[in-house]
Amino acid sequence: MLRLRAISLRALIACALPALILVSLAPEAGAHSAGNAPSSNYVAKIIGVTSGGAALPVGEPSFGLRSIEAGSRLELRWREGPELSVPDYDANPYLRVGAAGVFENQQSAAVYLNRDRNGATDVPDNLNPTGPPQWKRISTEPVARWHDHRGHRMGGDPPQVRTAPGKPHLVQRETVPIFSGASPSGKLTADTVRYDATVEVRWEPGPSKMPWLLGAGVLALGLALSSGLVGRTALGRTRLRPLVILSVLSLGAADAIHLFGISFGIRGTVAEGLTRTLGIGFGSFAAWIAAILGLILYLRKRTDGLYLVTFGAGLMTLVGGLADVSALSSSSVPFAFPSIVARIVITLTIGLGIGLVVAGVLLTRPIPEDPSISHNSVER
Repeated sequence: MLRLRAISLRALIACALPALILVSLAPEAGAHSAGNAPSSNYVAKIIGVTSGGAALPVGEPSFGLRSIEAGSRLELRWREGPELSVPDYDANPYLRVGAAGVFENQQSAAVYLNRDRNGATDVPDNLNPTGPPQWKRISTEPVARWHDHRGHRMGGDPPQVRTAPGKPHLVQRETVPIFSGASPSGKLTADTVRYDATVEVRWEPGPSKMPWLLGAGVLALGLALSSGLVGRTALGRTRLRPLVILSVLSLGAADAIHLFGISFGIRGTVAEGLTRTLGIGFGSFAAWIAAILGLILYLRKRTDGLYLVTFGAGLMTLVGGLADVSALSSSSVPFAFPSIVARIVITLTIGLGIGLVVAGVLLTRPIPEDPSISHNSVER
């Protein structure tokens, strides 16, 4: 009885620790869902660029502009020709993009407003946005990326979405001006060309999450039933060993794809992507270490290795699956790979994770003695 209680307590701790860690680190855990670019049903798109009121032919202008990161930011890529400039929301100089890189006017309020996707940043009182610009180079690449609040949905759902969430809606249409050939002071010259980029934000209902959750449930149930039925004997537990190992490795691979997909779903250099991985991946790293150590012990036929496996599986389920479950039903998912890949790995993480947690509890229980064997031994 004491042994049974001890094992039950260990299993309970293995299951509870991931939940406690997630609760204690709740703000950081939220960053695992792509941080400033959350999954949603708002789809942003550049629908056209005009100059002088006329639509441009295919292949013009000589720069690239697109909405990236599920509509969270705009990306302006200079290719050739005169330097490009982007004014701020008050038509004051804000960005310059050219062969020398990207320059930001430190006197523009947009420098501060665009640091956060929702504009929740204080603007200093001592700015002089109408005075001479103070340019600071922020990138050596001729590519500017910024949170332009005209290019994504801010605030709550509009009335038409609340009334009919199951139907597509045009939510907003804004114009972002871009100038080619303006002077560094922001003044327009005779050679300056103005381009107007139209950004549309639409509400597009996402897919149902039920098929994905059903798939996760089938995975979890399969592992649980296998552990509960086959794992009732020592021989059965030996036969289950390859299944447990394969499930742990598959869970770790799914969580790794999810983490790197989120980290590199935000555009930038490889170094920036790796930095983001380190910043938001602490939960996954802890889970991987626990799972690897647990597998080493489990391969040595030590049952206590299952406690670490259970801990790692539970933690991956929380940070790599349940924390990003909204992506299963979102039409706009910030991810480095196609959104279907995000849904697959989240489903695998939830299903395999829950299944391994239950399996860990079941496979660490004492093996019941065979009454017939005990009876025969007593008779002898």
